[in-house]
Amino acid sequence: MTTSSQPIFLVEDNEMYLKTLERHLKEHLDTNAMIRTFSNGEECLKNMHLEPKIVVLDYYLNSLLPKAMDGLETLKKIKTMKPDTMVLMLSNQDNVQVATDTMKYGAFDYVSKNENAFLRVQNSINNIEKIITQSTAIKTGKQVRRVLIGWIILLIAIIIILQLFFPNLMNRNI
Repeated sequence: MTTSSQPIFLVEDNEMYLKTLERHLKEHLDTNAMIRTFSNGEECLKNMHLEPKIVVLDYYLNSLLPKAMDGLETLKKIKTMKPDTMVLMLSNQDNVQVATDTMKYGAFDYVSKNENAFLRVQNSINNIEKIITQSTAIKTGKQVRRVLIGWIILLIAIIIILQLFFPNLMNRNI
């Protein structure tokens, strides 16, 4: 189990559901991620400076505060502020149109709140972690390749310069 420096945000206005999901994820995720919880989208957005890599976001966030932003509004703002943040949308609705709308605005996955929801969220987070790890490895590999190519070009340039300015140096028999 690895430790992640970037937190995972859980945004849910049902406190019991929020705490239960948080406990489940702390016990079952492949990484030992720091999990931060919020009861509304506004609080989540205020904390985006913490650079969460994943936000699990309830579709309806205004059951406690009627004027609070809903999950779709929060999703749009997250994607505007931090486009690379992966968002998982949770909803009581098992509605294809709602799922399509959330994906259209940048959600990574849509999970219906049913008996399998916690497991689906857990699996989605683990999949995102793998994608991030692979993406980082690819970026690192490209950087290493660029450095190696740079060194090879530099070595070739040095050999050419030595041959131009010191032709006898390269033709010596040792």
